Amino acid sequence: MTILETHVSTHISQRSCSGGHQPPQAGQRTLTECQAMIRALACGDKGFTRAGVTFEQTDHQVTLVKHGGHTVAELQGRFGTETVVALIRRNLAVHARTVVADLNRALTGLSLPVGHTYRLDEGHNLNAILSRGASQLHGYIGGRAAVGQVPISGEFQFSLTECRAHLRLKAGDRFSDGESLLEPGVGVFNGETYAELADQLVSCVNECLHKHMKVAI
Repeated sequence: MTILETHVSTHISQRSCSGGHQPPQAGQRTLTECQAMIRALACGDKGFTRAGVTFEQTDHQVTLVKHGGHTVAELQGRFGTETVVALIRRNLAVHARTVVADLNRALTGLSLPVGHTYRLDEGHNLNAILSRGASQLHGYIGGRAAVGQVPISGEFQFSLTECRAHLRLKAGDRFSDGESLLEPGVGVFNGETYAELADQLVSCVNECLHKHMKVAI
């Protein structure tokens, strides 16, 4: 049994961002409940009770941890603040793992120059959630350009609290001050599902590279 599977009480829908258009199946969470988890984690340093986190005990001696009326964790027996925080982070990581899988399937459509790859690493992103309650997934584009070609680099972020993605794409390596390849005002995407967001990002990157770098798509 992995750290993500230990004490995880529920699973979260891997398809719907809004939770309104695709009702969750039994045991799954909506985006609103995911937002509640993030807010509960942010409130932890202030003290859960003062920040609006409540604890409700059921008839089966299970304690429901709630924020804004939404259950963010379920626990049995005695527990302290660290246990609550760890469990909420694990529940959030379960959600993030399904999102990463959806995104990586869609991101295979990227047409990058020779020597370049994209990376949306599950382990790195889940570790960020488990260790500090991160609320975004980060990915990168980069590599070595062929002889006579300019390298490109990019960074993309997918929010876990809203169905939104941010993209930066430029000429040059990740640490250079290269010129942006995106048109002014381009780089923020909204959608109904994470797969839709990834499709928008893929289309944008491919079109930009075809225009600026003459990459066939």
